[in-house]
Amino acid sequence: MFFIFKDRIPPKKNSKQIVKWHLFSSYRYDYWNKYVVSNIKSFVYFQNNEKKDLYKYKNEENLKIKVTFFLKDKRKFDLTNVLQSIEDTLSDAWIIKDDNYKVLSWFEYFIDKNTKSDIFAIVELSKLTEKEIEKKKKAFSKFYNILNNKDLIEKIENIKIPIKKSNKKKKKKEKIYFDI
Repeated sequence: MFFIFKDRIPPKKNSKQIVKWHLFSSYRYDYWNKYVVSNIKSFVYFQNNEKKDLYKYKNEENLKIKVTFFLKDKRKFDLTNVLQSIEDTLSDAWIIKDDNYKVLSWFEYFIDKNTKSDIFAIVELSKLTEKEIEKKKKAFSKFYNILNNKDLIEKIENIKIPIKKSNKKKKKKEKIYFDI
């Protein structure tokens, strides 16, 4: 299942507003999020062999998100904030049940800098295959080996980081008495 976004995706975290001790997302993000959630069917593209069920991943876990950005200008943007906006919008539209690590367990992103396309991003949502799960386990096995290596853990725990002491002498506060 693909989601195609023509315009730039506003970040959720930037431009927050404080109103009477409450923190709200920016107006631009709120407007974009409500528009996408209410018109989610117009952003979806299904492949030929795929079932046309918009909510088929609603109760699934081990999902993979693959995002391809097409940048036609040199404007910079914070990638993690834009990915957060995409996750939250998919969750708000009930395409996925939540945006935690159990549901969305695999991320891939690509950036095409030299494009003439009017499209800003294409988001592909799919279920992880058994082969990809095995690949993920194999990739993390070296980290598990490190965590299970007791000698290495002891060496790390015994490392003492030298703290540079400043040469500035602390001034003693003098007590001042006033005569009345």
